[in-house]
Amino acid sequence: MKLSLNQIVLLAADCIEEPTQSNCRDFKLADQNATQLVDDLCTSMPLMSGCTIRNACYMNPTIKFKSFCKPFSLLADICANDMPRMKTCATYIKMCDRTSLIHQCTDELPIPALPTTKRAKELVADICSEMDMNGCEKCEDGKRCEALAVYGDLCKEMPFMSQCKEWQTMCTWDSSLPICSQDFGSKAGPTMKMYFHFGYRDYIMFESWVPSNGWEYALGCLFCFAFAIAYEYLLYLGAAFESKIRTPVKLNLSNEASQNEELVELDRGPSSAATNSPLMASTAFPNQMLNNYWSPFKIKLVRSLLRLVTVSGAYICMLLVMSFNVGHFLSVVIGLGVGCFAFSDKDPLASFRVEKEHCNN
Repeated sequence: MKLSLNQIVLLAADCIEEPTQSNCRDFKLADQNATQLVDDLCTSMPLMSGCTIRNACYMNPTIKFKSFCKPFSLLADICANDMPRMKTCATYIKMCDRTSLIHQCTDELPIPALPTTKRAKELVADICSEMDMNGCEKCEDGKRCEALAVYGDLCKEMPFMSQCKEWQTMCTWDSSLPICSQDFGSKAGPTMKMYFHFGYRDYIMFESWVPSNGWEYALGCLFCFAFAIAYEYLLYLGAAFESKIRTPVKLNLSNEASQNEELVELDRGPSSAATNSPLMASTAFPNQMLNNYWSPFKIKLVRSLLRLVTVSGAYICMLLVMSFNVGHFLSVVIGLGVGCFAFSDKDPLASFRVEKEHCNN
């Protein structure tokens, strides 16, 4: 039997006031009516969590047909838990009380674990008290902000913080929610930020190496620190090698002159003065000595390998710093300073001199 317009209006009024009637099971609040209620609520208090979802649904055509973007679901986001005492929520509260038989109340539910506006502000404050992250400035010092949007941005950066449990529940329920990372289920990688910032989630060398908690982040910083020290050691080895093949070698003229040693540059040809020296009469020329220890080919090969390794190390240090993560940056530059301090006072010729003195004896 087809109902007249007046009967429909009367039925709607009855079902809103008395949702326990059996003939109200299939009653639905029209989308236009629900939309009007949501618009009124968000005009009064635009920073509510439900309004953040509503704005994203209006602005993003790829999610506008999702279940959480239905007008009645948006109304439920605001009125079910967040602001049930607001006058505009009276219609929803009456329709969907605990004894209601209206199917729409159970079919178009609010987003599970959606933080209330107050709860979202508390979570943001808690996160930002632990770490001054990008986005915290939006809500600091009592500023009016869309707390849910800021909360989502913070949890995208550090999804496994204890304060992000509600965020994880929501994004597990539907990863297309506007406050979730793109493709939350696959744990999509972090977005590259071309400015200095704090946070855990930044790539460290490889796609699979993305810290997700404090311990993993600390290990990443420790790697940056250790690698920087290792790079300084590589520079020291390169200097030691060059010094070894160029260093003056102590040679004794005779037993009587053992206390009067002269130095001969190994990488220089003999001068006319050196040629006439008694020293040269009892000693091989520099090139001959180089051939005994380091042939030209070996010298070039070792130089090339050292160059390859040190340049690679330099570029890796640069890439670690280019994450623009403050922790990674400080770990690298402090490691370079510590490495320089540790190796700069070492004599790269010491081991070679000991070797030559042993051979001369």
